[in-house]
Amino acid sequence: MKISRRRAVGLMLFAPWAAAAQDSVVAPDTRRRGNRPPGNRGPGGPQHNPDQKKASTFYTDVPAHDFDIILGRPTADAITASVLSYAEIEGFFSYGSDPSKLDQESAPQRFRAGEPVEVVLTKLRPNQAYSYCFNWRRAGATDYTADGPRRFQTQRSRGSEFTFTVQADSHLDDPQAASLYTNTLRAVQADAPDFHIDLGDTFMTDKRGQQFATAQSQYLAQRYYLGLVGHSAPVFLVLGNHDGETGSRFYGKGDSMPGWSNAMRRRYFPNPLPNGFYTGNNMPTDPLGLLQDYYSWEWGNALSVVLDPYWFTTSRSKGPAAFWERSLGETQYRWLESTLAKSNAPFRFVFIHNLVGGGDEAMRGGAEAARFFEWGGRNLDGTPEFAQHRPGWPAPIHDVLKKYGVSVVFHGHDHFFARQELDGIVYQLVPQPATPGGRNVTRMVSEYGYVSGDFLPSPGYLWVSVGNSETHVVFKNTSSEKAEQAFEYRIPSSQRNMGSAGKK
Repeated sequence: MKISRRRAVGLMLFAPWAAAAQDSVVAPDTRRRGNRPPGNRGPGGPQHNPDQKKASTFYTDVPAHDFDIILGRPTADAITASVLSYAEIEGFFSYGSDPSKLDQESAPQRFRAGEPVEVVLTKLRPNQAYSYCFNWRRAGATDYTADGPRRFQTQRSRGSEFTFTVQADSHLDDPQAASLYTNTLRAVQADAPDFHIDLGDTFMTDKRGQQFATAQSQYLAQRYYLGLVGHSAPVFLVLGNHDGETGSRFYGKGDSMPGWSNAMRRRYFPNPLPNGFYTGNNMPTDPLGLLQDYYSWEWGNALSVVLDPYWFTTSRSKGPAAFWERSLGETQYRWLESTLAKSNAPFRFVFIHNLVGGGDEAMRGGAEAARFFEWGGRNLDGTPEFAQHRPGWPAPIHDVLKKYGVSVVFHGHDHFFARQELDGIVYQLVPQPATPGGRNVTRMVSEYGYVSGDFLPSPGYLWVSVGNSETHVVFKNTSSEKAEQAFEYRIPSSQRNMGSAGKK
């Protein structure tokens, strides 16, 4: 067969299922205000009328393109490529460890317009860089066009250095800027990380209220944006509080907001499944199946653990009782403890959108909030009540992380950069990738209960290099066309000591 080697360009207009440039819907105002440390809290809590409605605008229009590819579920010997075409095409992957000789191929197949297809590339070698092309042609055409070459990496062996990147809270709503988001993701792409982690509030489903199904346009838009990185760096998704997948709203039906949101995420993004390489949630939820919500894997010298504080929080209580009802659930908690206990990785990273419980009703806060509720075991006034609220559980989450030498807790939700430390664990708040102007960091630090640490404004992302003796974390600010290093620090493999302080 004849294959023309050129990069694909956007030729097709958006199909009917794609969204308009701006989706305006009326949804409950879910923004929260007010989180102050104990003793200086003021009124705190949400400062809004629960019956208030507001128009939310979502920026879901993206450049026309023929298809997008999201890589996911990398292992030592396979990787999954999710292909979504916007026209009827035929295609196959050619790949190999030698960029000049792509000597392995997937079977040719049809890709229907609007129907994502997962293609598993197999017979790979561990600790190996690969190149690939996606060879495609329109229905009825004779010759294939080669999109690529692209790259990906199989599981690094113990002792092999690697890098990954982290973003949080892309939102695609006001005041986010699509140009900044694109700029951030282009910078991530240039870094060529082994994988890219998104800490949630990516799809903003619950901001659309009863019109949550209109969020499909956002899943499609995020495929385009994350595909700027995800064609070469597998994407790992972490659930955010606005992504619609909350147990308190699930009534056992697929057409509920949580059921629909879970189905959309699994349809468009290949998150890990327990398969021996990945561990995680192996209990099907009727009628959805495996949720693909919490999971772990090892790569090089690191264990990475992704947590889900939403599916297993089943109460919608308000007031003081709500803090203790927020939970990982005992099954996930026991899995977390077991996963950490079994690993001998020199570095252990935890990824979560917000800490379980948080420091106020909006679940804000970092190291200061890590002392409270299921995460830290205490009430806001400092009284310990973990044993009463979690009978039979060995210890609060923070104590479990401390016991097993967790290096960093990467969290989002609060929309700026914060590097803090508690008991030898770095609590790293990840900035937004698309917020123009940086917003008022001083105000957010105060309102969200942050007291000590290093604080800087968005936009940007984190670049993380994991070596043999240390992990190097860099905040790259993307407010200008070229990403600039705004802050860095290093963590020794001892995990018990911060080592060299962060440097601005």
